[in-house]
Amino acid sequence: MAAPRWIEVSRLYYACYSLDGVGFSFSTLEQDCDEDGWESKGPGPWQHYVTVDCDGHRIDCVSLELRLTTEFLRDRPDRYHHLLDHLRTHGADLELLRKSLTVRGIPERLARLTRGLHAAGKP
Repeated sequence: MAAPRWIEVSRLYYACYSLDGVGFSFSTLEQDCDEDGWESKGPGPWQHYVTVDCDGHRIDCVSLELRLTTEFLRDRPDRYHHLLDHLRTHGADLELLRKSLTVRGIPERLARLTRGLHAAGKP
């Protein structure tokens, strides 16, 4: 658990809570940007999100495609491999993913890991 606090270097507020033993992290978006391929600034997280039900609580979460590119840039394979596995199983918004890979300048060695993903709703 972490009470809400301002993180100057990231220009955002951050908090972490637990609900029935499940940890949730929250952050605000305090940076303007015209591109919607970012997880943590601009219109992307407001336009591309999923609503998750957790024991009757509805929580809006940023799309996994946007989260994936953040984890690529943070070089956290322990996280991006799990995201890739989920997207392989459930499909991805391929247009959004391609946009985010381009806008965020994801290196080819990481971008190639997304090849072979299928579109959500298609086998």
